[in-house]
Amino acid sequence: MAEGEPKQKLSPADSRAVALAFVRALGAGARLPAAADRPDAYSALVSAILSSAAVSTSPGPRVSCTIAVSPAVTVSACCCCY
Repeated sequence: MAEGEPKQKLSPADSRAVALAFVRALGAGARLPAAADRPDAYSALVSAILSSAAVSTSPGPRVSCTIAVSPAVTVSACCCCY
């Protein structure tokens, strides 16, 4: 397909198949680890991701946090890029 040409529209069945493949690739069918069933699992996840950058009390209480993320993964071709 040359640049500038209109992309072919997927049929509803093909569109559904691509969407399901994408969701499965994200791990939608995977079982969560046992640690995810603990009552404090959510706060442990947030604590692991966030780090406190600064705490101030003036003029009002404020906590500044940072979040570390990995760089985006670049995929040269995938099933959902039509």
